[in-house]
Amino acid sequence: MKRNALLIFIAIVTFSLMACWIYYIHEKATFSEKNAVKNYQLDKIIHVIGGIFIISVAGFLKRNLTPASAISSLIVVALVWEIGELVFDPEVSRSFYTEFIRWRSNAIFDVIASIIGGAVFYSLLRPRALRETVGAYSDPQKPTR
Repeated sequence: MKRNALLIFIAIVTFSLMACWIYYIHEKATFSEKNAVKNYQLDKIIHVIGGIFIISVAGFLKRNLTPASAISSLIVVALVWEIGELVFDPEVSRSFYTEFIRWRSNAIFDVIASIIGGAVFYSLLRPRALRETVGAYSDPQKPTR
């Protein structure tokens, strides 16, 4: 019960942070602030937080989240998010056509940032399971429990 309450709390906090970021960038940010975000890749912080959100929701929905299902969830949701950005965000759509190389590298690093955030959170969420899984592959002579 404590675990589920913690995961719900983390999901609410991370979702709130992402919603505030989206609102600020689209409604309040000046042109120079948007340029700073674009030039210095500051949106990667939100993608890391998005990875934490994905794992917190996946961990709530599936009690025994394996590393493979965690990474799969991260990749699928991050790719769907990037497609959503391309379809629904006019600035992203414009950069797809005018700066394809930059858009492609940005999208790839967005997905990588989500995976890093989710993987770090997963390792904090399930340290024993992760140690046993990694140990099972690294030392075939040592039996796991």
